[in-house]
Amino acid sequence: MKDTFILRSEWWPAISKLNDQQKAIILTNLFNFHSDADIDLTDPLVELVWSFIEPNLIRNIVNYDQRVKKAVENGKKGGRPKTENNLTKGLGYFETDKKQTVTLNDSVSVSDSDNESVSVSDKNNPPAREDFLLFCKGLDIDFDKLQDTIGAKYDTWIRAGWRNGFGKPITDWQQTIINTIPHLKPMPKKKQAATDVKTTLNFGKR
Repeated sequence: MKDTFILRSEWWPAISKLNDQQKAIILTNLFNFHSDADIDLTDPLVELVWSFIEPNLIRNIVNYDQRVKKAVENGKKGGRPKTENNLTKGLGYFETDKKQTVTLNDSVSVSDSDNESVSVSDKNNPPAREDFLLFCKGLDIDFDKLQDTIGAKYDTWIRAGWRNGFGKPITDWQQTIINTIPHLKPMPKKKQAATDVKTTLNFGKR
């Protein structure tokens, strides 16, 4: 089991929409994941949120293992390779150039530029339509009335190349749909409208 692991604030918009029991499952899964124990994905919403968290956890572990391996190799050679550049930096090098620092502390991956770019890339990718609707269904809304409208909004964003109504790329679709839903209205039911017109016409003939 690892002594430490990273919690990312970018996960909170999704986690905050879960109930207390689901949040507890996510927290337990985080510890179980890092202790090689089984994780609980029986709840569909927990499974959906976990699908956004797990790739980051795996990348952090891979980066950590690579840094451990590099540190061990450098240790066998008498320390980190010396260059003209880092010789002039002295001790301050480890405080000012985090991207090049070799350390066994997991927190390095927070400042690692590769991690950040991958994370943003994941959030840029649109989810499957069913996953998108499943996430919305778990929000505190009247999903049955708004389902058609939400589905139409998803289709519009897809046709636009996963961009919002202002033409800007959607970089966090969960927060974007959360902010959009208050402005949505139920889609008119065409069949119901046709029935109302027919009833009105029949009533006028009497």
